[in-house]
Amino acid sequence: MRKRVIIDGNSLSIEKVVAVARGNAYVTLSTEAKRRVMLSRRTVEKWVSEHGKVYGITTGFGPMSDRAVAVSEVRQFQENLIRSFSAGFGNPSRETLSEQLCFLEPMFWPKVTRVSEYAY
Repeated sequence: MRKRVIIDGNSLSIEKVVAVARGNAYVTLSTEAKRRVMLSRRTVEKWVSEHGKVYGITTGFGPMSDRAVAVSEVRQFQENLIRSFSAGFGNPSRETLSEQLCFLEPMFWPKVTRVSEYAY
């Protein structure tokens, strides 16, 4: 039987990452982590609906940060952002490495206490 690894932003270990990457464990978010992610999502959705200027959500990045993204294009902009992280160069990495990296990112979601800490 596979073990369960709960992402709570605090208790992840190398052993748990390896267990998930090798298929010996599955991942769930803690109740508190889900609550915090949903709270952050509602905050972002509110900013977008109010036409707020939010770096990387309703504006471009870096030198393009002064360019607004139309509300009608925000969803596509965010999807393109996710796709851009899927691209790479060089030799393909081992599948287990890719799985481990994908697994690590959500570990940080529960650490965000307020999305506003990261916005202009």
